[in-house]
Amino acid sequence: MTPATSRCAAGESGASSGLNLHNIPGMQDLRALTGGHCDVQVAVIDGMADMGHAALSGARLRLSGLWPVPEGTDTSVHGMHGTFVSSVLFGREQVAGVCPDCSGYLIPLLPPVRRVVPQLDLARAIEEAVEMGAHIVNLSAGQFSDSGAADDWLDQAVRLCRDNNVLLVAAAGNDGCDCLHVPASLPGVLAVGAMDEAGIPLDFSNWGEAYLQNGLLAPGKDILGAMPGGGVRQLSGTSFATPVVSGVAALLLSLQLQRGEKPDPGAVGRALLAGSERCTLQSADACKRWLVGKLDIAGAIQALWGPPTAIEPQPVPVEISVSAQPEAGVAASQWDALPMVFALGRIGYEFVSEARRDSFLHLMRQASVDGALAAPNPYQPEDMANYLSRFPGEASAVVWTLSLDHSPLYALQGVGAHADEIYAIFRQWLEQGRQLDRVSVAGRLQGQIQLVTGQWLPVLHIERPAGLWGWSLDSLVALQKPGQPVLQRRLREFAERVYYDLRNTGQSSAERALNFAATNLTQAHQALAEAHEQGMELADVRVEPCSFYRKDGDCWDVVLEFFDPERGGRGRLAYRLSLDVAELVPVTLGPVRSFRVAR
Repeated sequence: MTPATSRCAAGESGASSGLNLHNIPGMQDLRALTGGHCDVQVAVIDGMADMGHAALSGARLRLSGLWPVPEGTDTSVHGMHGTFVSSVLFGREQVAGVCPDCSGYLIPLLPPVRRVVPQLDLARAIEEAVEMGAHIVNLSAGQFSDSGAADDWLDQAVRLCRDNNVLLVAAAGNDGCDCLHVPASLPGVLAVGAMDEAGIPLDFSNWGEAYLQNGLLAPGKDILGAMPGGGVRQLSGTSFATPVVSGVAALLLSLQLQRGEKPDPGAVGRALLAGSERCTLQSADACKRWLVGKLDIAGAIQALWGPPTAIEPQPVPVEISVSAQPEAGVAASQWDALPMVFALGRIGYEFVSEARRDSFLHLMRQASVDGALAAPNPYQPEDMANYLSRFPGEASAVVWTLSLDHSPLYALQGVGAHADEIYAIFRQWLEQGRQLDRVSVAGRLQGQIQLVTGQWLPVLHIERPAGLWGWSLDSLVALQKPGQPVLQRRLREFAERVYYDLRNTGQSSAERALNFAATNLTQAHQALAEAHEQGMELADVRVEPCSFYRKDGDCWDVVLEFFDPERGGRGRLAYRLSLDVAELVPVTLGPVRSFRVAR
């Protein structure tokens, strides 16, 4: 692919030393396509930067005027962290920046002496970055949080990024423990941990439950960067892995521009996670340190545009249509390469515009029964279900959504020959309403859509009804050994553990295996019943790579581990539910197997 001609003034980037850029797998191929685009802006919230350093000479940088550097401050002495991080992104001489041709907006928030920055200040700086038009916000800092929760104002700033489709990239922290920093641990933030050149997590790099949903490992050892006052140095830390990820994201956004697409930071962030290299170790504890996975540039490109051969043609924009036909521009050979999803949630719907919403309001009132006590409301599920039962063809004109915790996760679109059947299932789910605790969907990700609320959602294309199930937990539990309330309680505990404690987006292989296990309570019931007979209680649910090989498979074990509450020193009992998620709808492999876990 030949990079598009940029209207930006060309700059020279002569650096080639250090790990840096050229030793990161896939980086040279990406840099052959683009060195960045001036219309892609990365905001750097950090310390002061030595703008006179040779590494930043010629870089397209602007300095915030809202956080003035105190008069008389010598940035060549105090600006170590900010200078280093800025050079990893934008370095042009002495340091090979990841995205030297992108534009930077520097917010010198972090003080040279005081180490702790109030969350309110972090929030204000993030808000400024969004207001100034940043596509990406790089925050190589954070604040330790026992719970992973943040103050309201920082939560609001992170939500502002999500609402404006700004990718916030933040360091996971250097405490070397199962612990979290904010804002890295918050939903919607891309958290970055550090690994060495061999892909091994560095000892000081944090890990934790939240990072298993939004964390990425990136090179963070012996990174080459600029030092204030002149010269360069190699340093290690999650602070310096973070601009590597921000820079790669900026290059992918630049590539979107060069391909004639609209830059989509949210899609790039999701692609970096979806395309990451997953842990292949047998130990679940060791895999936690991998977070979601390791930075894989080729994998992210494939998650965005399909296989390498699919990068060349210009893509056809994808959006929710009122048609039940397959999406244009997706060949059968490319369809199988799109990222698969098997997710759990609740069904809902939204509108693409106020005009679409108002058209439903008009049509629903025209179709209402004479003498109705109240006019139909398009936002009232019962009214919408009643309308769609009379006019089923209208089901494709709303944006069907899958939600977690009342927040839309995906837009759902039926495609192909079974589209009408798929929309009929959605209508049935809507009619059942609160009777359904969860539904499952199986599809492939392609494109995004903006709702009337302004929120952007990834579109999940559903080609066939397989994997579309809806259920009431009460009914499902009642089917398993009626008359045994203790077992039913334990079965409910397992399902709710997956629904709430282990909820996920259903994109990774491990997540798809876990979600499918929650739809197959028969196998879980077998494990719970046997453990109950031995007086044991459920302690943990986790997913591990499968213990045996299957040709062309993608096999995972969902492990249910039990402990004896009466004898704490007794070895634990575990059961493996083996699944193959190589296909869109996972399948179980053989019977449930049990084994003892030494303590």
